[in-house]
Amino acid sequence: MNQPTSFVHGGEYSDYNQIKLDFSVNTNPLGIPGNLSYALTTNVDVLEKYPDRRSRELCLAISEKRGVPSDNIFVGNGASEVISLLAKVLAPKNALIIEPTFSGYERALLSNGSKVSYYELTRENEYTLTQDFIAFLEKAKCSVIFACSPNNPTGRIIDLALVKKIAEICEKKKIFFILDECFMGFVENSDHYSCQSLLADHPHLILLDAFTKLYCIPGIRLGYCISSNNELIKALYDAQPEWSVSTYAQLTGKEALLEDKYVKRTTELVSTERFFLIKELRLLGFEVYDSMANFIMFNVPARLGQNRDLQEFLAKKYHILIRSCSNFKGLAQNDYRIAVKLHDENELLIDAIKDYLSP
Repeated sequence: MNQPTSFVHGGEYSDYNQIKLDFSVNTNPLGIPGNLSYALTTNVDVLEKYPDRRSRELCLAISEKRGVPSDNIFVGNGASEVISLLAKVLAPKNALIIEPTFSGYERALLSNGSKVSYYELTRENEYTLTQDFIAFLEKAKCSVIFACSPNNPTGRIIDLALVKKIAEICEKKKIFFILDECFMGFVENSDHYSCQSLLADHPHLILLDAFTKLYCIPGIRLGYCISSNNELIKALYDAQPEWSVSTYAQLTGKEALLEDKYVKRTTELVSTERFFLIKELRLLGFEVYDSMANFIMFNVPARLGQNRDLQEFLAKKYHILIRSCSNFKGLAQNDYRIAVKLHDENELLIDAIKDYLSP
C-alpha cells in the first residue's frame, strides 16, 4: 500500500513556543470582515436550530454570486470534507496528483484504498504545469486527477487554455478532473483564470472552493464544489454525515458572500504586498517563484553559505513562523513558503531574514 508523506500544515508549531507572527498560514491578512463578525455575534440564536442537511439557502447564495445552478453545488464541512467525500464517492482504483501540492488529496485517496501516482512539476519550469502534461495525460491510466490553481505551495496558476485541453481529454477518457481553486479569490481578475466557464460542457470537471482562507475563518469549516454532473452532487450529499455543515457555518457563508468591497481590498493589498516581498527576497539573493496567490515560495540557495535552518532561526529568535516545504513532494529542506501579510508585518519579516543572512 502507498504510504502518505508526513502531513504537516501551516499553523502547526508545537515545536516552537510564543509565536507572535505567523506567516505559515495563508489566511486573509485583513482578518475577519467587520460586517461578518457583527452578523455572527448578533445571530447566535441560530445555534438552537438543526442545520439544513443540504445547505439550501447557502447553495442559492453561491448560485446567485457565481452564476451557476444551485443543484450543481455541494457544500461541505470545509474543503477537506469535500475532498474526502470525492475520494470516497468516486472511489478511483488509480488516481493522479500533480505535485508538489496540498497533501490532503493524497491522504483522502490513500484512506479510500486508491493507488496514487504523481506528475511532478520541475524547478526548471518554476513548478508551472506546461503543455508537456497533455502527452502524459493521453497515456495515463487513472480515473481521477487532483490539481490546484493557484497551487499550494507555489502560487502558480494553470493557464485556462491548458485547463480546457485537460478537461476535454478527461471527458474523452471519462476521468474526473478535480481542480482546487481555494486560493483563486485572492487573484485579481480571477474570472480570467477560473475553470468555472468550462463546467457546463465538461461534466467530469469539478471546481473546489472554500471560505476559509479568503474570509479568514479557518475555525469555521466551510467549503464546496461545483459540477454540472448532478448525479455526482447527489451522491456526495448521500455520502455526507447528517448535519455536517452547522447552522453557524451556513450563516457565515451567506454573510461572507456579501463582502464584495472586502474582497476588492484584499486582492489590491495582496497584489501590492506580494510584489514588495518578492522584490525584497530577490534583492537578498533568494530564488523566488512568481506567485499569483496570497503566499510566496522561495529557496535559500547554497551559495548564500547558510548552514542554519531559516524556519528554526526565525521562530527561536524572532518568534516568527514560516512554512517549511520539505514535506512536499519534489521540494527540498531549503524551500519555504510565506503568507502575504500587512506591510508592517512584511517589513518585520524581511528585517529578521536580513539578520539571518548577516555574518
